[in-house]
Amino acid sequence: MKLKFVFVLLIALVFSGIAKGQETDESSKIEIPDNIKQEIVRRILVFKFKPLKRQKVIYLASEGINASWLPKIANIEFKLLSDEEIEDGEREVYFFTKSTLEKKTYSIGFAFGITNCSYIGDGWNFRITNNKLRLWYVSGIGGFCSGREFKTAGKLNTYPNELEGYKFFDKGKLKGLKLTVSTKEDVIKIFGSDCESGCDYDEIWKIDFSYFGLISKETTINDKKIRYVPREEFIGKIDSISFIPKRRFSFIKFVFPRQFSELHSFSVGHDYDTDGRMTTAVGTSYKTYIDRYGLKYEVFEDGYTVGEVEKRKWSKGDLIAIEYSISDKIEETMFVEEQ
Repeated sequence: MKLKFVFVLLIALVFSGIAKGQETDESSKIEIPDNIKQEIVRRILVFKFKPLKRQKVIYLASEGINASWLPKIANIEFKLLSDEEIEDGEREVYFFTKSTLEKKTYSIGFAFGITNCSYIGDGWNFRITNNKLRLWYVSGIGGFCSGREFKTAGKLNTYPNELEGYKFFDKGKLKGLKLTVSTKEDVIKIFGSDCESGCDYDEIWKIDFSYFGLISKETTINDKKIRYVPREEFIGKIDSISFIPKRRFSFIKFVFPRQFSELHSFSVGHDYDTDGRMTTAVGTSYKTYIDRYGLKYEVFEDGYTVGEVEKRKWSKGDLIAIEYSISDKIEETMFVEEQ
């Protein structure tokens, strides 16, 4: 029996202007004819992927590319994927960087990694003369970051990337509770009057609830501060649900899937006496792993205490909290400018 081997490679191809990882006003105005884009795609893909004896499937992002542009290469099948499918996938991707222009020479990259974060690949230059393309290889390219911004927002009240053994949302006591829908009264019906904000979930976990209320966000536009508040229909509704472990869960050797972006955070708390002198202080550094749906895992890195305060119970790599929140892109739509 003839075996069919399927290797999954993902390619994101994007063509409007970029300056090696950062967009600029100038680069965003770059326009390249479709026939030239097609030729760039065809030549670089033919250069990168040679005919094979066994079947290989290569997945391409649907953004910025037409299926008719794809070359025919023996035993290679190209398939298009959406941004959502790429961000939810378990593999890194091949992608074209957006093109830049300096004088009469354009630059473009073809790389492997996370499209708006860490990657390594090849840089190419090209010129367009009388609607004809001249394309040539220049050098290697690369980039690195510890966290990235997701292109797309995950569906509200959906958490497909929960880690095995740590799945709580819409299960057990939380069955039926929804962010932006359920209220304090709904929480009290399930957990009792002592659990409006937080209480014991079971012998292993504590649970905390936060609600849309008298909170606001500010931004500055043209030296003018603009304040945003929650839309009235969300006031009093659940904004996030957090689980805090009562015992240690070590994540020191755990590698989070690529669906999560890694952020580094630090928090400091101080207490002062009536004379204004600091009496105690607590500092904590931790990593936050977050996906595009708003699921967060906070992992302890380091910390310090000053004065007579309870010593930290965590060690490096211990889980601090699990939080079910709203993705930033969706939450932005839930605030309006204060009148």
